[in-house]
Amino acid sequence: MKLSTSRLVILLLSCLIFGFGIMKGQTAEASITTSGSTYTVTSGDDLFNLLTNNKNYWSSQNVPPTDLTIKVANTITLPGYDASLYSGLTNVKVDFQQHQFYAGNYVASRVLIPRTSSAQLTVANVNNTSNATTNQVTGVPNSAGTGTATAYLSTYYGMLFSSDFGLSGGTTSCAAQVTYDNVVYNMPNNLTYNQPLCTYFVPINFTGKNKIITAVSGQQVGEIANLKVSSGTTEIIGGDGSSGLAGGMFYPYYNNLNQADFPIDVAKGATLTLTNKDARAPMFAFIGIANSVTINNQGTLNLNATSAQTTLFGSGTKGVTLNASAQANTNINTAGAAFSNDMGTTKFIGNFADQSRTVLSSATSVFKNSSAWKNNSSLNVTTGAKIAAYSGGTQTGGLTDSSSHYIPVTFNGGSMAQGFLKPSAPSTTDDYTGLEPADSKFNAAGSTVNSNDLTNANNKGLLISAELLGTDLGAVDQYKWDYNIADLSEQPTLLPRTTGNDLYFRVIDTRSATPSFSVMASYTPAETQPFTMWFKNDQSAVQLSPTDQTVLSADQMTADNGGYTKTFDENTGLLLKASIAARAGSYTGKVVWTLVDGVH
Repeated sequence: MKLSTSRLVILLLSCLIFGFGIMKGQTAEASITTSGSTYTVTSGDDLFNLLTNNKNYWSSQNVPPTDLTIKVANTITLPGYDASLYSGLTNVKVDFQQHQFYAGNYVASRVLIPRTSSAQLTVANVNNTSNATTNQVTGVPNSAGTGTATAYLSTYYGMLFSSDFGLSGGTTSCAAQVTYDNVVYNMPNNLTYNQPLCTYFVPINFTGKNKIITAVSGQQVGEIANLKVSSGTTEIIGGDGSSGLAGGMFYPYYNNLNQADFPIDVAKGATLTLTNKDARAPMFAFIGIANSVTINNQGTLNLNATSAQTTLFGSGTKGVTLNASAQANTNINTAGAAFSNDMGTTKFIGNFADQSRTVLSSATSVFKNSSAWKNNSSLNVTTGAKIAAYSGGTQTGGLTDSSSHYIPVTFNGGSMAQGFLKPSAPSTTDDYTGLEPADSKFNAAGSTVNSNDLTNANNKGLLISAELLGTDLGAVDQYKWDYNIADLSEQPTLLPRTTGNDLYFRVIDTRSATPSFSVMASYTPAETQPFTMWFKNDQSAVQLSPTDQTVLSADQMTADNGGYTKTFDENTGLLLKASIAARAGSYTGKVVWTLVDGVH
């Protein structure tokens, strides 16, 4: 019996020790739950554990899934230290599910991406919003999720992911990428160490709907390798009207040092809007190495600078190339010069494809330079591209600050340049459609014209286009004939309109020096009618029917700098033909005007 009792105690102790081991493991992982490849966390410590394996969550027996989703179940605080991304992670999405997250340290609290990494990382559904005027906050969850702590709204090192940075490392490229998907980062007041985008040499990407607003104090909005919007709408606003930005809204000096090029890419259907509200800092400023900028816009790109003291691209910029693809909308609106000799190399190349729409608008001048633009600078215009330019302060043709500071414009297809004396700043290229140009010049395909020769130097606005557009066809929505049967003649007679409304036609044709187009009309009665509809042009008249017929051609209109007009009073244009045999009643019908290329 003694022996049996002893054995029983040993077995019991073994059981207790084993049971204690299970409980200890569950305590360390209490806030991590799994469902397939989706892991849910409730604390910053556990988020870091999954991303960095700093507490050995992953092992050879517990390998992370290839596509890992981490859902954050509540507001968390990131630990106050830096840790490197676990090498076993490939594709990771951290979904904050509209929760806010805080930082335990304003110069840390980040997951470092090694330069050798090829991990594809996504930060999704963030809602970091505060109107606070100081960075420090109290009473937020501690990183362990077991109580409260004092933490920070933001850090110097971006949102969650950063990199093991350093120019001395000679980084040339990185195969990793951080995607921001449906991120709201709204910190409109000056907060110390507030830099929402800070991946250095790691490329970034935007999808979904993103809005980043920060006044910034003593930092930049971002130190990044590129700007890329693959889908959705992304808006980034930096500055508050003061001089809070340090050197520039963006410091893009850690990217592709061997290529020395900073890419801005907007995909078809996507929108990127950048607004710099700082009083002095440019939107982009290169430090450490001078880079060029290449903009590839296939969607909608809006670049705005609100201070006359700022430029889009500051010192250290080797030059800018803007490629506007077919259907792309590019809108550049600045208080100071959009492109100037503040750049390290005064070079601008613009390639404007067919059906692209570009607005270059500045309260002073679009291009400002101490001399003619150099280094093969040129605007290359394809037939079908449309460019509206506005230089509000200098009146030197709509593009530059001086007639001697010209930039060459090369026409790959024929286009007309129209000059406008007193337009307002355009928001779209169609804003000039209703204006009468002061002068114009048709530029044949293959020609290169200096910008100071495009329009009169007194013009503020410039429109380059090659299009056929009917801005007014008929002009009014309703035409009326109100007659007593007794007033009609025995023979069918053409009857003037009784409303007195003129028919006004205005067509723009900037495709050729000798345009050829026509206006056609059809008439469809709503019911059987005791009269016929006619169109009288000069001395000739044609009866209208549901089939299109030519009623007006270009050579019958008044030409004025690419605009063609014609007005018909109540005795011409649309007329009814009726006699006293007509039956009294109220009748309606529909006239359709069609503008066509060529004379029919």
